[in-house]
Amino acid sequence: MIKSVNIFFVVIFLSFPLNGQNYIAERNITGGASRFGEMNLVEFTVSDEEGNSLYKIKKQVDYDVPFPGISLFDDGSSVVVSVFDASLEFYNVSGELERRIILTEGIKPDYERSIFVSASDNFLMTAMIDGDNLNPLLTKLDKRGGKIFSWNSGEDGISLVEYSYDLNIVVVSGHNWSDEQLVKSTIIYDSQGNKRYTFPFMVKKGFFSGDYFICFDTEGVKTINLKNFSVSEEKITTNGGLVIDAAIYSGGIYALVSARPVFEGQWFYPEPELIKFEMSGKELERRTLDPFYGNEVKILILKDKLMLSTDKSTGFIELE
Repeated sequence: MIKSVNIFFVVIFLSFPLNGQNYIAERNITGGASRFGEMNLVEFTVSDEEGNSLYKIKKQVDYDVPFPGISLFDDGSSVVVSVFDASLEFYNVSGELERRIILTEGIKPDYERSIFVSASDNFLMTAMIDGDNLNPLLTKLDKRGGKIFSWNSGEDGISLVEYSYDLNIVVVSGHNWSDEQLVKSTIIYDSQGNKRYTFPFMVKKGFFSGDYFICFDTEGVKTINLKNFSVSEEKITTNGGLVIDAAIYSGGIYALVSARPVFEGQWFYPEPELIKFEMSGKELERRTLDPFYGNEVKILILKDKLMLSTDKSTGFIELE
């Protein structure tokens, strides 16, 4: 059994393809701050696909403030997102801070705020929702933080925002409450905020593939044709199982599914499977994995390998 200690270490890798090349953002968190006056150190390292470090960004945060995240543009420049104060910091390819903005001027800090970001080409789409504003504000920015356009989507909650510059499409998935009923939706916008189509379902992970959007809800995969807005869907879980995460790797899409997790001090994932799909959404094969424990389960691409991150303390499991 692993005992908790005051100093901890978290690593998260995010990968964004660029003409066959990947930039990787690594997030390391140290400090173990647990009381007023103590600080945690968050360090981002941006590297190329060979693992060569391009630049580092360091941020100190108070013990009770949510950790910032990072998103990468196609040229390796980045934006650091802090949900607590709704700030975005834009860094160039040398790791130099070029601009810091607040998504909405005069906004108050909020522990319950959520910010979704999706970078494509040299643009960033953001969606913000907090306790004072249940209608998410969607904003399109350039890579230096210049605001291009914004609009309110109208959802009470958001599960996904994905943007494609090439297709001029923004996919927003979320829900509303109507007459005490939960109404799920996935909405296709253009990048000027014009609504093009609404589907009656909510998804949590999705990828653009040519003229298709391949997305996952808790039980299966849906393939949206972005030309005629038709949908094909397939349930890929059994016996109450869940889709845990998904990622693009080596010309295909991989989804991690499991029987319903059980909490035993940390989450236990019984009967996990790794399912491979074509980029069209067609299932190719599935493979049974060993059961595992974990609290922060993600599929990651690390140094050209498909990895499973099961926990901030137990490291990685190679999948492919």
